[in-house]
Amino acid sequence: MKTGTLKELETLEIKVEWFRKLSPEERLEAFDEFMEFILSLNPELFKTKVPNAQSLSRDICILRTKSG
Repeated sequence: MKTGTLKELETLEIKVEWFRKLSPEERLEAFDEFMEFILSLNPELFKTKVPNAQSLSRDICILRTKSG
């Protein structure tokens, strides 16, 4: 466990390092918890539509590269 002042422990680099160590399932769980927290602070946040939002009317193709 890293030690230091709160300011040193809260750097962007430390947060990125923590996030990169999470599995995809853990990342999704963290995202879900953050969203629940945000919505608990402001339940109306996602009820309004973004003025320039457009719905997707076409298919999305996900491409992956082989690592190695």
